[in-house]
Amino acid sequence: NTFPSVTANMGLTDGYVKTADVPMPLENINVVAAINNDDGTMAGTVIDVSQFSMVMDGERVDGRMNLRNLEDYQWDLALKGAIDIGKMTQIYPVEGAEIAGKISADIQTKGRMSDVDAERYDRLPTSGTMQLANFSYSDEDLPAPFSITAAAMTFNPDRLQLNSFDGKLGNTDMSMTGSLTNYIAYAFQDNQVLRGQMQFNSKLVDLNEFMGEETETEDTTSTSLSVIEIPRNIDFTLQSNIAKVLYDNLSLDNVKGTIRVNDGTVNLNGLNFTTLGGQFTMNGGYDSRDLQNPNFDFDFKINNLDIATAFENFNTVQTMAPIAENIDGNFSTNFKLAGNLGQDMMPLYNTLTGGGNIQIAQAAIKNSKFISAVTSLTKLNNTDNATLRDVNLQAQVKDGGVEVQPFNIQIGNFATTVSGSHMLDGRLNYKMNMDVPAGAVGATINNAIASLTGSTAPQNADIKLNFNVGGTYDDPKINLAGANTGSGNVVNQARDAAKERVQGEIDQQVDKAQQEVDARRAEAEQRAKAEADSLKRAAEERLQQESDKAKEDVTNKAKEKAKNLFKRGKSDDN
Repeated sequence: NTFPSVTANMGLTDGYVKTADVPMPLENINVVAAINNDDGTMAGTVIDVSQFSMVMDGERVDGRMNLRNLEDYQWDLALKGAIDIGKMTQIYPVEGAEIAGKISADIQTKGRMSDVDAERYDRLPTSGTMQLANFSYSDEDLPAPFSITAAAMTFNPDRLQLNSFDGKLGNTDMSMTGSLTNYIAYAFQDNQVLRGQMQFNSKLVDLNEFMGEETETEDTTSTSLSVIEIPRNIDFTLQSNIAKVLYDNLSLDNVKGTIRVNDGTVNLNGLNFTTLGGQFTMNGGYDSRDLQNPNFDFDFKINNLDIATAFENFNTVQTMAPIAENIDGNFSTNFKLAGNLGQDMMPLYNTLTGGGNIQIAQAAIKNSKFISAVTSLTKLNNTDNATLRDVNLQAQVKDGGVEVQPFNIQIGNFATTVSGSHMLDGRLNYKMNMDVPAGAVGATINNAIASLTGSTAPQNADIKLNFNVGGTYDDPKINLAGANTGSGNVVNQARDAAKERVQGEIDQQVDKAQQEVDARRAEAEQRAKAEADSLKRAAEERLQQESDKAKEDVTNKAKEKAKNLFKRGKSDDN
């Protein structure tokens, strides 16, 4: 934090530099410079290059610079002329890089670093123009060489206006106009963000050049994808118009919309393009701030995309809707999907969440193991193929699976409703309700119904078969869960009939028991009455006997007393 006290002056007139390694000399070098420091402090330092000029290979450069206060840099700088960068790097090589091109500039700028830090751009008078032609740059860190055919800029303190820019990065061509802000702070400090508003046009953007390395086998050449890192020190909004974008195995055509690159993320707003014959509209973003766990969150609208083509080209469709491989037709959708990406830029399916609706005007399902399993179980005629017409399918992605609300398909000649879910590892958990006309139920289904109900399906009634679907897409398992007729569920009808039979048997047993009880009661009552009558007669007879005996005893006693009475009378007479 100190600087030597110094007074130094230097002058060079008509200087000339030539080396054995460089074919052209630096000549007509004129310099007037001075360095002063009176107090030995950083703030007291003044470096003044009041004149500088040189000619290299016929091109002249003039400039001046005044720099002071190395604690809070103050500068006053002007530069005018043309420099061949390739020739300069022959004199002053840049290790690990190859640079070429010509810069023509007429720039004046002055200011103080503290004003840069505080974004007080009105205190930083900067103006001028700069043109860049036939510029090229490559180093080991860039995935492809970068070149600028021509570019033209004008400056003011808070804005760099990009009047024209035509360049290439590998296979990607680009044409831009717009403006950059905070460019002074970005140039002087490592932690500053360069902001821009650009109109971006391109015939081809090849994203595969930034996603990995090509590997060749005997039969194919493929790209090993890796995480795309988005710079965190730029904030660009690009109104984009791109004829073609190459991404993995896809070609996106007529890409238009707003792309914002900001703090390690890319956000899309109203991005429209066509690919595989379908029209896409996308909103959402990709976040690379955590390179170990990049993530995405998109909602997209797709119109009129071929289902089988979507299955062939999108790994997500292969995992989330494997039945799409066997569907011939187009679909449209409004869908939202979010989740994490692996290091190969492929979705980690157990992290996916989202949902939306899928519309299918007309499609056919052919050669599906799912449909074959239905045919194998039901033995119904003409069920090898299925059709979808005017389907509006509601689906939700969560917990490692896809759940769908009821939707209608036609399996052969039979209207069928399907609902349920499947896991992204292929496990199925669906329910199917199939309408079968009267008399069409075959022996196999009738036997299955009989095993559930104890009776076969009525031949004169339409029937709705209820199936449970399990297993996996590669090995689906389908079984009959029930059946309904127009008057109700066959199982419930059988259950009700069984109840009636059981109730009738119970009622018969109750009646029989009641009859036995009544008979026994009548018999007991008769027996009790007979016993009561017998007891009554016995009691009456005994009572009569006792009454007769009492009368007899009274009579006998009366006679006895009478005898005794007469005996006493005779004694008295004598």
